[in-house]
Amino acid sequence: MARLAIVQGPGKGSYFEIEHDATIGRSRSCSIQVDDKNVSRTHAKFENRSGVMYMRDAGSRNGLLVNGQTCTEKKLESGDRLQLGSTVFVYEPDFEIFPGEDSGGVILVAGESEEGRTSGEVTAMLDVEAIIRETEKAAETARVRKENTSESAEASRRLRAIYEITRATTTVLDEPVLLGRIVEVVIELLKAERGAIFLCTEDGSGLHPGAVRYRDRRGSDITVSKSVLEQVVKDRRAVLTGDASTDTRFMSSRSIRLDRVKSILCAPLISRERMMGVLYVDTQNQMNCFTEEDLALLVNVSGQGAVALENARQYGAARDEANVLRKRVQEEMAIIGESPAIRDVLRRVEKVADSDATALVTGETGTGKEMVAHAIHLASRRRARPFIPVDCTAISEHLLESELFGHEKGAFTGADRLKPGKFELADHGTLFLDEIGDMDSGTQQKLLRVLEERTFTRVGGVKLIKVDVRIIAATNRNLEEMVSQGKFREDLYYRLAVVPIHLPPLRDRRMDIGVLVHHFLKRFQRNSQPMKVAEEAMKVLLNYAWPGNVREIRNVIERATVLCEKPIIEVEDLPPKIVGTGMAAEVTNFIDKDLPLSEIVSEVERTCIQRAIAKSKGKKIEAARILQISRPTLDKKLKDYGIEV
Repeated sequence: MARLAIVQGPGKGSYFEIEHDATIGRSRSCSIQVDDKNVSRTHAKFENRSGVMYMRDAGSRNGLLVNGQTCTEKKLESGDRLQLGSTVFVYEPDFEIFPGEDSGGVILVAGESEEGRTSGEVTAMLDVEAIIRETEKAAETARVRKENTSESAEASRRLRAIYEITRATTTVLDEPVLLGRIVEVVIELLKAERGAIFLCTEDGSGLHPGAVRYRDRRGSDITVSKSVLEQVVKDRRAVLTGDASTDTRFMSSRSIRLDRVKSILCAPLISRERMMGVLYVDTQNQMNCFTEEDLALLVNVSGQGAVALENARQYGAARDEANVLRKRVQEEMAIIGESPAIRDVLRRVEKVADSDATALVTGETGTGKEMVAHAIHLASRRRARPFIPVDCTAISEHLLESELFGHEKGAFTGADRLKPGKFELADHGTLFLDEIGDMDSGTQQKLLRVLEERTFTRVGGVKLIKVDVRIIAATNRNLEEMVSQGKFREDLYYRLAVVPIHLPPLRDRRMDIGVLVHHFLKRFQRNSQPMKVAEEAMKVLLNYAWPGNVREIRNVIERATVLCEKPIIEVEDLPPKIVGTGMAAEVTNFIDKDLPLSEIVSEVERTCIQRAIAKSKGKKIEAARILQISRPTLDKKLKDYGIEV
């Protein structure tokens, strides 16, 4: 039968005998009851396992110490010191406790024989204070270890929060998401109950909430002390109040009283000396008031947050600008037209965009070959990669090879540095070779090799460079005829013309002229008032041959919108050559209709009178002077042709 002796705490000097399994704790239901408030109701259990006694922690609040070490289970040996709360036991002591006359109370270590106990033969004495001091030292060690563990857990939690702040401020570029994440992490970091970021208005005259978060619930509204925010903005310094209810700076704040705010932290968001807003947190828990350490931490976080907010805004501005530019490029390069020929071009563009096949765009100067190349690029999977145009006519044949493939340093006179070519710059994108028909035979051969092998060497270099480039070529020449004349390589032609796209001249699709006129009018008008083209002026535009095609019609409309002072473009606002050729075209049109001469003369006379009236702005005397006829004659002809002024 095992014995247990209390050597410190309530019941000191008491003995207990243990034979079978037993429980020990503060509860009356325990086998061994201990009157110690620091002992749990059922603190530990003794278990007899085949004659060997074990002690096991029963889930106590303050834990179990055996020989000064925290443990959950221990095989007991003679002399083991067991501590539960502030009570210390000795298991199977090799001494007897006898009451002494003084208050010190000594433990008398007697012989183990029954005779020795009866006679009270003393073999040694042990000071109880030494045991108490040793036990207290072990308890202190356990307490410090527990505190260190708690501090380590808190430090780990803060480090995780700081990591989340750093990750958010370096990876999140969406401003609302960034602000919300910063507030969430700060609430977790400081164990606050509410948090918000208030942003300065554009004119700096006030603040508005950018993000609001609560620790234990959702919410988009928050009431905070205006005086706290104003002081932070004014002083550009962080504010800490450990007890807001007694802080003389904010005792007049109604929101603090109503919300029962106990502690507040607020720090400015400053980037590049510019006040961007404030970061605010508070708590109603008086057991979790903020400290100077929390203040320093919030100041660091607000510094990171301000820089991240500045970056997010710059990114947003750059993204918006890029979208505007992308939209402008798309408008600039839009293929305008409703004729069957243009619809066929658009269908081919859509089909070829889905592949990496080489396309050859043909057509007269000004028909929009580069627009077609751009449309193919923007509709393809390469749209986010570079579109590199090269005008083969603008570069001499001696420099074209270097321009396309690049050159090494020292490759020729003036090559003072390595220069990558257009093929390298267009890697994973699209290379547009305009006026390919002007390329010399040597460059044609090297281009053919690149198309077949997708590799090349720089001028003066030996290293093979591999690229992934989509080629779109364009020309205003008849390459088939050049091939038959030996001026263009036949094998290169077939490599380029995998998908041929022909753009017809504007004179062959006159139904697109009006559409283009209205498109360019809308684009180039100077104010919100829409501009229009007078009926007679539109007839001139429709009858003109447009040898410069779309480029020429754009030039004419842009010039008219700049020079015309009225919202309506009249015939006199058009270039003289267009007006003259327009009249000639009308006469030709009348002849093509097989009209008699008298009717042709009448139609021409009617047109001349209408234009003179338009030019004179409805003044009959001025119109008669322009036509070099008398006023009565003009009135008669106006009546004959039914022209109203």
